[in-house]
Parts: sequence; structure tokens; C-alpha cells
Amino acid sequence: MKTLQTKVLIIGAGPTGLMMACQLARYKVPFLLIDQKKSITNETKALGVQARTMEVYQQMGIAQEALRRGLIGEAVNFVIKGKPIRRIDLAEIGKDLSPFPYIHMLVQHENEALLQHFLKTEGESVLWNTHLDTITQTDAEVEAVIITKDGERQTVVADWLVGADGGSSTTRHQLGMSFKGETHEQTFFVADTQIDWAYAQELHVCLDKTKFLAFFPMKGDRRFRIVGALPSHLKDIEGIQFEVFIEEILKDISIDLRISNTDWFSTYKIHHRVVDSFQRGRCFLAGDSAHLHSPVGAQGMNTGLLDAYNLAWKLSLVVKEKAAASLLKTYTEERLPFAQELVNTTDRVFGMIVSNNPFLRFFRRNVFPTLFKIGTSYDKVRKFAFGRVSQTGINYRKSSINRNHQSDSFNNKAPQAGDRFPYITSNKTNTFDWLDGTAFQLLYFYTKREEETIVQLKNYLTLSNLDIQFYQFDKERNATFFEGLGIKEQAIFIVRPDMYIGYRSGGVDLMDLEVYFSRLLGGEVQG
Repeated sequence: MKTLQTKVLIIGAGPTGLMMACQLARYKVPFLLIDQKKSITNETKALGVQARTMEVYQQMGIAQEALRRGLIGEAVNFVIKGKPIRRIDLAEIGKDLSPFPYIHMLVQHENEALLQHFLKTEGESVLWNTHLDTITQTDAEVEAVIITKDGERQTVVADWLVGADGGSSTTRHQLGMSFKGETHEQTFFVADTQIDWAYAQELHVCLDKTKFLAFFPMKGDRRFRIVGALPSHLKDIEGIQFEVFIEEILKDISIDLRISNTDWFSTYKIHHRVVDSFQRGRCFLAGDSAHLHSPVGAQGMNTGLLDAYNLAWKLSLVVKEKAAASLLKTYTEERLPFAQELVNTTDRVFGMIVSNNPFLRFFRRNVFPTLFKIGTSYDKVRKFAFGRVSQTGINYRKSSINRNHQSDSFNNKAPQAGDRFPYITSNKTNTFDWLDGTAFQLLYFYTKREEETIVQLKNYLTLSNLDIQFYQFDKERNATFFEGLGIKEQAIFIVRPDMYIGYRSGGVDLMDLEVYFSRLLGGEVQG
């Protein structure tokens, strides 16, 4: 049997697996990516791309192409008995919080095509028509048997393995990992189609007394995705044309429309499940293989992409022997709590949306639309809501590799270690301009320039085993950044490659900085 060797074996080339491969390619880490499909999916599947994902795309240099391929979600309209009762503008709901202050409509196969093209430009590719058979691992390596399109069995010996092979994950089953949760009893349908009606190409949610139906705008002339609950008496729709089936649904919502040119029609069950850990030995799970939840809030694909984004930079440091393997434990530490919260939150919201409980139906139809409109008109509520849905508000403050030092040198507006570095604009530049590439960033802010301190910092970085870029900012020319970051006099921020703050100090303390890096990389320094 032929034997292949690589540093990382990735199982599954959906969005999560492709993102994992793209990130490893950015870090120049050798990998092998396999998938049992013939190519990227030809089904649209996931639709919404959140601001946090777009920020990652921007760092990769592919955000503008993503925007060209998709459509900005301009607004949501709540509809009852065919009449719009509330319209909420979403085009800039995240204004001043992200360079992408909206939800972007870009179907899954376009995201996959975008990522596959990025891989190609990096000289990498996918091994299609190849599936995982078995996994065994030791303390030193993972051995996987794969079967190629010709039926040939091959052995892959890798340092690490990442399972991104979906909800029915072979990787998860091979590792014997539990997947606790439940499956909603109701069946739902999804269709991508063309609609002729009087409404704008915006999101429309029908809050009928007994039916749930939503229309999501898509790229193209009058293209929409329709999502709804399948009538309980329809158990088998095989062979039924969507245009015929949907007529029964539309009778109850009083909307005058005509449907044609349906590209995709499918039914599905909604699952709420999550693993106990994202890691077992030298193997990791990411995306749907680790967590499944309802499509409420367009979180699924984005969460998987950000799983891969979190794991990749850590895996890179370990593979290159710049960090101890203990760093990889923070992947579960940082991503699992969010996955658990997401599963619970989407389960509750989904329950409210589809419930036949009279009280919840009344709330859904008569209270929620107004509450939503009023709430998003308040700045604090708007920021909170955008942070949750866009995933820009996710923090890792409880992570064991964070360090805050001399915190009294910051005001209460200052971001903490474990927060995503905030997006702040000033004089035609912004904080994200510093966060490109794959390096760590050391950002030094001062009110009084001290050459000796700057020389010490530069010398420290020169001796470092890490790729760290150094930026310095004086208050006179960068007052907006000082205010936005809550800095009183001087400060240091270490920003991780994933744009999260790892270290925050109100002053320059090289010994304390060494404590942070030793913790991060698995050293022995205590503090």
C-alpha cells in the first residue's frame, strides 16, 4: 500500500476544510486536503456571509471579489397577510464597527469557488473523489487510510489531522466522539428561484399565524431563496415540482407572486448538536463535524470558517516548532464555548419562530417586529445585536493565553486581551490596515517619545523566535486611536495573527512581555 507523508491531513473540502487549507497555505505549512465529492458543491446551501468572515477575506485579499460575486442585505421586512408592517434598514447596521457593516449574501458554492481559487494561486489543490476509511494515532503521529477514486487504498502519515467533513463526519465517528443534542421533528424546505412580485430585492419574513416563510435576496435578476416549514401532511415530495408544491403554502400568506426557474429545491431536518471537545489527541474537528444548529442568523458556515481560522495559526506555530503542542488546547478552549452558546441561542430563537404556542405566535406577529425596529434604533442595542450576529463580538477573554498588565492605565472603554482588535478609522486609515499578513503585531502607543524604550522593544523583537511586526503611534497624530482604545498615557497591544488581542499593557515592561510569550509558546516562565 502506498504511503504519503504530510504535516496536516484535512478531511473534507467544504467551506471549513477549504478555509483550513487556505490558512495553512498562507503560513506555508504542508498539508493534504481530501474530499469524497467530485468537486466543490454545485448547490447553493449556506447563503449569509457575516462581517467577521469578510474581515478574514479582506486579510486574505479576496474580500472585493467576494463582494463582486454577492449581494449586500439591504433590509429586512416583516410581512403579515401579504402586507409589510415593518422595514428595518440593515445596510449599515454595523456602521463604525467593521469595514463590512452588513450581512453579505454569497451562496456556499461561490464561497467554495473563491477559496479554491485562493488555494490555486498558492500552488495547492484538493484531492477529490477520495474518502477517509480509518484513523489510528499515537503520541507522535496520525495514520489514516484513504481510498482514492480508483479504489486504491493509501496510507497517509501526518503530524496532525483536521476533520471538516460535515454533520455525518467520518472523522468524528472514527474518533468515537459524542455528538449530543437533538433533531427537530418538523421538516423544512429550501428553494432558490426567481420571483415576480411587487416587493424589493430585500429580506422578507412572513409572520403568518400558522405558517413561517422567509424570502432571502440572492445575486441575480429577481433571485430569492425561499425557506419555510413543510406542511405536516406532506411526508414525501419526491418528484413534486416546487412551483406546484409552493402554491399550497402561498394561499395562506396572501402574497401575489409568480415563481419560475427554480435552480434548487430540497428538504431538511434541523439539528442542534455539539461535541464535548474539538480535539482528541492529534485530531481536531471543525465546522459541522463539531457543531450543528438551526440556520437562524446565518451562523453555520461562518462559524466553521472561523473555527479553521482560529486553529490554523496555532497549528502553524506548533508544526514549525515555535510553540509547544499545549497551545493547541486553546482551540477547544476558545471555540467550544461559542459553539455551545450558539447551539443554545439558535435553538431558542428557532423555537420562537416556528412555535404554535398561542402566546409565542402573538409575540412573533405583534410584538417582535416593533421591538426589533425600536431596539436597533438605539446605538448600544444596535452594536450588541450586530456584534452577536456578525460574530465580531465574539471574545476569548477566558482563554488561558491572554494577559492584561497595568490595567489602571486604560479607561473603561478599552478593549481587553481576548477581544477582537476594534475597527477604528482616522484620517483615511484604520486599525485593520495594520492587521494584514500572518505575523503578530506589536502596537506601541505613547504620549512622549522615548528613544531608549523604542530601541529596547525593537531589540526584543529581533531576538524573538516569532514573526512580529512593530508599529508605533504618538498621541498628537493618532488621537482618535488613543481615544478608541481607551489609552491614558502609553500602551502596548500584542495582536495575534487572527486579529485578537493577546496581550495588553499600560506601559512597557519587557519582563512581563516575556511572561506572555512564554505562556503562549509553552515556556516555563511564571507570572
